[in-house]
Amino acid sequence: MKPLEGLYGFIRQHLTMVNAVVLFASTLVGLIDFLSPSLGALPTVIYALTTLLVLLMLVAAWFPLAWRRVLSALGCRADLAASAFWRRPVWRLLLGGMVAVSLVGLVSVVHSDRGGLMASRVPAARGLQESLLGVHRALGDMGQGLSGANAKLDVLVAASLDPQKDLQARGYALDANGLMKAIKQGDRRAVALFVQTGYRVDKQGPLSVLINGHQPWDPELVSLLSPAMFEHPQACQARSLLRWALKPPAQERAAAVERLCGPLP
Repeated sequence: MKPLEGLYGFIRQHLTMVNAVVLFASTLVGLIDFLSPSLGALPTVIYALTTLLVLLMLVAAWFPLAWRRVLSALGCRADLAASAFWRRPVWRLLLGGMVAVSLVGLVSVVHSDRGGLMASRVPAARGLQESLLGVHRALGDMGQGLSGANAKLDVLVAASLDPQKDLQARGYALDANGLMKAIKQGDRRAVALFVQTGYRVDKQGPLSVLINGHQPWDPELVSLLSPAMFEHPQACQARSLLRWALKPPAQERAAAVERLCGPLP
């Protein structure tokens, strides 16, 4: 019997299954290659493991007696000799597939600095890869920014089910004077509670305190305030103070006022 006759017969009898496995392996290798710039060291680890499996299969075929001892030590049947495995078509087919996957994968890893094998050979694939991964990174950065802003507010008001009641318990009225008091005292949690209530400033006092108050400048506290809180016409009248000399840090104070109320007309 020819050495590969049994393998050819197995493939003919199980053609559908073999085609499905080949298609799955090809798709998986291609996907890993395409996404390699964002996967870090994962492709190297995967193909190192497949290469190790290939070596173990070859060692089992070349040293059947040692393989039999290993199987016996693992509690398997003693008649499961490696030579018997090697003669089975499915073993040879699996070995050939693993060799192909490992070779293509290692070539892909070598080209990882250029985006992978496909991207280094096909300019269109490289352009598509950069576009998709660029969109993914942009969405990730946007999500991190929003998460960071929300996290600050969530940490400060996490335990508040009734922010207005909590403000009163802390000694603040839900009005412009209460917000001014919170800003002067540097009470970030109170300012966050004002934001959570949906309070809208209707007097110029809070902005005046932000511009030229005697309290230390607290950028974290100021970042909690939103432009929506200062939509009332009276809320931004103190913006005219920007025409005069501001206390340090003058640029940060001016930038905060412009963020909340817009630039001077």
